[in-house]
Amino acid sequence: DGGATWSTPVLVNDDGTNASHFMPGFAVDQTTGAVGATWYDTRGDPTRVTARYYGSVSVDGGDTWSPNFPIANGPSNATVALIGDWGTGTADAITLLEAVGAHRPDVILHLGDIYYSGTPDETHKFFLKVLNSTLGRDENPIAVYTLTGNHDMYSGGVGYYQLLPELNPPPVFQPEQAQPASYFSLRSLDGAWQFLALDTGLHDHDPFSVNDDITYLEESEEAWHIDKIAQWSARGGRTILLSHHQLFSAFELIGGKDAQKPAGQEAANPKLLASFRKFQEAAEIGGGDIAAWFWGHEHNLCVYEPYLGLAKGRCLGHGAIPAFTEQDPYAVVASLPNPPALVGDPRNPGEPLKLGVVDQAYAHGFVIVRLDDRDRSATVSYYQETDYTTPMFVERL
Repeated sequence: DGGATWSTPVLVNDDGTNASHFMPGFAVDQTTGAVGATWYDTRGDPTRVTARYYGSVSVDGGDTWSPNFPIANGPSNATVALIGDWGTGTADAITLLEAVGAHRPDVILHLGDIYYSGTPDETHKFFLKVLNSTLGRDENPIAVYTLTGNHDMYSGGVGYYQLLPELNPPPVFQPEQAQPASYFSLRSLDGAWQFLALDTGLHDHDPFSVNDDITYLEESEEAWHIDKIAQWSARGGRTILLSHHQLFSAFELIGGKDAQKPAGQEAANPKLLASFRKFQEAAEIGGGDIAAWFWGHEHNLCVYEPYLGLAKGRCLGHGAIPAFTEQDPYAVVASLPNPPALVGDPRNPGEPLKLGVVDQAYAHGFVIVRLDDRDRSATVSYYQETDYTTPMFVERL
């Protein structure tokens, strides 16, 4: 009747909170008559600042609606925590995770290695149970994803692959938040960022040859990543790579002292470098870029200057395993003709950025990445256990 009277309102959102719900949209399936509703929703953020895109479906003309579901697997302006070589279950690991939780991340990405051999018992005791109890994930559903490291593969990957469906289970998490495989893509809501996780652990599964292995990606996986980078870049998106194994290192001989490598690649994994160059080409053709590559494996923090075409190579393997000062993890391999250099420490002009020392071991730490979807930038903050509230280094992507 021209808007004079209206039917009884039906509530579509089911969160039962005072969150903001705005910019709704509706569409009707012309074949089935099903009605779809979408909207922006700040549930999960008590400050009502960070929004995610949600949806619901009605098959009875709008009288009742399905449980709400997030349409994108990453919220707008997401906060992403990165931890590496963390799966130990030690007191230090728990303390670090508590500090991570204080930053209220939307997602936690673990760069691999659940010790010692990634058995089913170890993955539950030293990883999943610690995550759930420390973060209270039943009531605080922070999505967690984990990559494969060499230690995860020492038991043939049995524990790792059994762990995946248990990481983000329903009904606390939505089906699309599950980690379906050892390599994957996570994308932000507004098309600005994607995190591409590489499976470098598959071909480093023997503890007796770990120092001599030069790991690589399966051809099918490499092609999958190239496709994701090309498509995302063509839409104006940027890419961050994640892996357990390093692309290069100044402090470890990748492949051992007898490895045969092309000139100029002595500090690198030449197989991963070949993949990276394909990724870079795919990004450039689409008008995008590889903004950074974060890896673990070495139990150290190494923030490198641009090297071999990678603008920002970052080693974040200092999550829980102690690196003692007497081991001197910052000693550059003498035989490398042109090793990558660490960035300078803004707190100590003229000195390279290094971790502090706690009880004769270098500090543990983590990284917080805060995405800004509006201008396609990100702020990366590096924290260490000497002060888990103030970053030791901050950079922009």
